[in-house]
Amino acid sequence: MAKKGKTMYLKDNELDVKTYLELRTAVSWRSLTKEQAAAAIKGSLLTVVAYDGDKPIGMGRIVGDGAVICYIQDLIVIPEYQGQGIGREMLSRLMDKALSVAD
Repeated sequence: MAKKGKTMYLKDNELDVKTYLELRTAVSWRSLTKEQAAAAIKGSLLTVVAYDGDKPIGMGRIVGDGAVICYIQDLIVIPEYQGQGIGREMLSRLMDKALSVAD
């Protein structure tokens, strides 16, 4: 992954409500309540969060039935980190999961 700051890395299934809402706000997506955000995260088959050190800089999420259908619902990279391949890395991780469901 491209490096803007410290160490960039991805973490699976550790997306929390606060991070989800903050990242959505950073890219001017529609506001959600905490309850809506919690339900969205709970309904995810996989979440991926990109970090620069301890700062969340992006996230992606797959939803679906876990047996036949799944799709990428969200993919966010905050503006100051866009264009560095972070979204591509998260998309690759999400696609691996999506393809494993289809097998």
